[in-house]
Amino acid sequence: MTALDEAGCAADLLPTQALDPFGSSESAQDEFIWSPADLRLVDGGLCRREMELLDCEPVASDEATHCQLWALGVRWTAALCFESVVFLPGGRFEFARDVLDASGAVVAIVFPAPDDLSQLLDIAAWDPETGRLALLLGRVAMLGQDNLYGWRLGEPIAMHETPLDWLKADREGVFVIDPERASPLLRRVEPLGVKRASFGRRMREAMTIRAPRIVVRQNQKEAA
Repeated sequence: MTALDEAGCAADLLPTQALDPFGSSESAQDEFIWSPADLRLVDGGLCRREMELLDCEPVASDEATHCQLWALGVRWTAALCFESVVFLPGGRFEFARDVLDASGAVVAIVFPAPDDLSQLLDIAAWDPETGRLALLLGRVAMLGQDNLYGWRLGEPIAMHETPLDWLKADREGVFVIDPERASPLLRRVEPLGVKRASFGRRMREAMTIRAPRIVVRQNQKEAA
């Protein structure tokens, strides 16, 4: 080892304050390695959805969960997390850590659910065992809502039959959660592409908005 190499090794072993002739706090702070949860300390502008996702475990960090999704045909696991949740009526859920009674909680796959402008409005939870899907806040009408205005070269936007189909397609296209709210959004980007004609007919019927009932109003004064 040369004298230069020895000097380099020695420098690596010196504390930060020794390398900084002014002993500035900035250089000491550079030595910290921030964890994902610490981001809440340096950026007070995080919304509730972002903070909730920071507290979830990434799928990529757990071999068993990653293998479970892989066996189901899900290859792209970026931004997918897993967390214990409690499913509620009306297609909603809460994180088990946020409720007093977490009995009946299940470990679900949790992921962002942006709107058509790619704003993070909601979080989705999907149970791989049962296929059940729920939203934290109920603010989006479909999974993949941020895909509506993507570049498709004239191809119809894919409308998937199940959340698993959407995940297996690398989250391309959409899975409709609320047909009535999704209908006006999807009308802007038609046509839609489906794999089964029966599913297409069922969704067309579900997304046909019924006109309100109209009656002839009777003037009470004239009737008197």
